[in-house]
Amino acid sequence: MRRGLSDVSRGKVANLAEALNAPDAKTEAAEILRSLLSEVRLTPDRDRLAKR
Repeated sequence: MRRGLSDVSRGKVANLAEALNAPDAKTEAAEILRSLLSEVRLTPDRDRLAKR
């Protein structure tokens, strides 16, 4: 990934984390995040779940 793109991505994740923790924006941010995900898979990996 190009350096500039990683900086942009890092900034977007930081903004998302802030929005998910802000009481006045939490619900809307969570709904937007859910709309971007199509699936979350968790599989057993020894004593914990692994993300895929």
